[in-house]
Amino acid sequence: MQPSEWQVWADSLKQWGLQKMACVLVEQAHPLLPLVAQVMLVGKPLFNPASDGQYSALVALMMDEDQLSRFGHFLEEQSV
Repeated sequence: MQPSEWQVWADSLKQWGLQKMACVLVEQAHPLLPLVAQVMLVGKPLFNPASDGQYSALVALMMDEDQLSRFGHFLEEQSV
């Protein structure tokens, strides 16, 4: 079972034409994504995200290798 945010993110990525790039990023750069998540946590006050829940969910996803892998597979399934 995937979190409800995944479908929203997949739809947004597809709308912007970034779904395939996101799949490659998740697959190839996954060791760096926890570091990116830490930078996002530190920089959160600077980014001032409009949707704090979505932002926090994205950061949590990038810090969890198992979830990140499942999200990558989810994106691949959505792009078919």
